[in-house]
Amino acid sequence: MFDTVKYWRNRIALYGSVNTTPTDKEGIHYIERELILKYVPDECLILDYGVGGGRLFPLYSEMRLKVQGWEVADHKEIIEERKKKSTFTYYHYVEDEICVLPHPDKQFEACICFAVLLHQTPDNIEMVISEICRVSKLVIASVYEPLEKPKKIDAHCFTYDYKAIFEKLGITIIEEKRINPNSIFYVIKS
Repeated sequence: MFDTVKYWRNRIALYGSVNTTPTDKEGIHYIERELILKYVPDECLILDYGVGGGRLFPLYSEMRLKVQGWEVADHKEIIEERKKKSTFTYYHYVEDEICVLPHPDKQFEACICFAVLLHQTPDNIEMVISEICRVSKLVIASVYEPLEKPKKIDAHCFTYDYKAIFEKLGITIIEEKRINPNSIFYVIKS
């Protein structure tokens, strides 16, 4: 069984930050910024599921968002430093993978879930998607969904037919944007 926690702790120890290639001074991809600004109202409560090193904190602060974050990997030092400059209200440091979230239905205006779903095991993927949709009015997620089947895939990545999963779970796609041959952003709601 793939151990997500162990993988990310080892990766961070080896490489430091796990951020994607930055496209602005804060390291936020232009589509991430565009979708958050389009769909997330200022000054609301959101969930950042898989917050990583907190690279979206500057945008969250700019929008005066109240943010709760979940992260399975240990980015504690980075997060604590970035929290000082943001409106981040609470951070859940989780030692194990978590599927059932302890939040009431539709507590959050939105859930931001960037580069997280590809790391969910086949046993967990539907439960994770169901849960983030249950606790949020809408979800903005980036996923790994290659146009062509990859010859080799990293041990920590899994490919899924997200549209089939969404349909099975009764989830509606509001918007989708393919940004390259491997990645799609979805805005979804249940």
